[in-house]
Amino acid sequence: MRYLILFLFLVITNLSNAQSVTQKYNSLYNRYEYFNETGNMIGYKTYNSLLKQWEFYSSDDSKRKTDFGSYVSPINLNLVYSSLQSRQSRYDENRKIAENYVIDLALNIYNSSESVSKGDYYSSLFIEEINETATFRNIDFSKTNQANVAIKVIKEVFIEFKEKYFN
Repeated sequence: MRYLILFLFLVITNLSNAQSVTQKYNSLYNRYEYFNETGNMIGYKTYNSLLKQWEFYSSDDSKRKTDFGSYVSPINLNLVYSSLQSRQSRYDENRKIAENYVIDLALNIYNSSESVSKGDYYSSLFIEEINETATFRNIDFSKTNQANVAIKVIKEVFIEFKEKYFN
């Protein structure tokens, strides 16, 4: 009777303490991995041949630090925006100055012509010559010194045009 009670006691305690951790060998990483009853890895152990001992590493998510701090941009976007805005406004201003200069010279050609039809013809011909000038196309109007070069080129084309058609 005593053996029967002891046997039942051992069976009941064994059944009440069911296996909650599974050990599997991972040949890729050469380690033993431990999984809980839901299949999530809770840790692993590797053999440290230098110290000749097994080392256990927990993969408990609550112990991991996942807060890397706030993002710091490597570029100051406000500075980039303000500099590009400034450059665009200089480009617009210098381009408008050059365009107004071309229009004034075209009007000068138009007014110095003998008739309206010749004025239209010569002023449109002058604007075409300005557009065909290669140096005028490659000028960056956001830089004031290059915009001044553009105005000099326009003035040279105007002088050549006047000598060619009006002298």
